[in-house]
Amino acid sequence: MVNKMTKGAVAVAAGVTLLLGGAGTYAWWSVEQSAAEQGEIQSGDLDLALGQAAWTLNGDPVTADVTQVRVVPGDVLVLTQSVTVTAIGDDLASQLSVSETDLTGTDPQLVEALDVEFTLPEETGWATLGEQNTYAIASSSEAYAPVEATVVITFDEATEGQVGTNAAVDLTSVVFSLDQLPTI
Repeated sequence: MVNKMTKGAVAVAAGVTLLLGGAGTYAWWSVEQSAAEQGEIQSGDLDLALGQAAWTLNGDPVTADVTQVRVVPGDVLVLTQSVTVTAIGDDLASQLSVSETDLTGTDPQLVEALDVEFTLPEETGWATLGEQNTYAIASSSEAYAPVEATVVITFDEATEGQVGTNAAVDLTSVVFSLDQLPTI
């Protein structure tokens, strides 16, 4: 009985050895070629750089820190700031905006009484006014020359009673955004 089992085990081992050894004798041909004659592409760039901020209150320069300004109904606080836009890409659609909905403060009624308006000079040639506080940006092969952006914050003159008194608004919540848009 042991002899039959030994013979069977030897036969199985020999068969496995032949199968494994035989698998190495097949040739698998393969050919590879580059899909393109020229092999590199370049990615585009989307960037926004801001210059020094300058503030005015009702047309007069704010010479102290803007956080020291105390606004009242009817006041107009204006920020002018150099903006450099880079929108490089063959099929790049982008939008430059300033969000007024992100304005935050210690009194929601004061925030509600403030209107934020963002403008760029009409002669840019590369920015097209869109919905409120947004500009569609044309793609380019290099960064655009800096332009002066203007953000006007107006305290509604019709604000009555004690609405918004002794409250603060965080001006850092007025944010320039340059965002890529989906292409159609």
